[in-house]
Amino acid sequence: MSARILVVDDSPFTGEAVAWALRRAGYTVEVARDLWDLEKPDLAVADLVLMDVVLQEAFGDDLAMLLRGVRGFECPIVLLSSLPDHLLERRAADADLNGYISKRGGLAGIVRLVEPVHVDGVMSRGLGLKALHHHRRRMDEREAPGLCPE
Repeated sequence: MSARILVVDDSPFTGEAVAWALRRAGYTVEVARDLWDLEKPDLAVADLVLMDVVLQEAFGDDLAMLLRGVRGFECPIVLLSSLPDHLLERRAADADLNGYISKRGGLAGIVRLVEPVHVDGVMSRGLGLKALHHHRRRMDEREAPGLCPE
């Protein structure tokens, strides 16, 4: 069974293009274009959520926190945007998300970064060392509040 990926993007072109590329790579993909689409109960069983940042109805990082807190999403949630990397990294960290992927790398770059390799529930190689380090830092903080290994 292939990994299920939920792509949240209000642009029909971008959302379907990302979904097409991921399907060609063997993933099962659902696309949500608005808040109503996210009400579907079967979307909560995704293995990974790729969340656009600038949506018409909300900011993706805020919406991701709601998916976790209200809808109970436990899978990795990753921001997907063409914003500069330093802004994506900050937004992902502030929302306590699992990382980010830049759209500037194109469809091939997005697919390359979405690899079904999980470490403690987080995609390790697929999100690079920054996301894994961020995840490990969060785990360490939970075990020893205030201590963040560098």
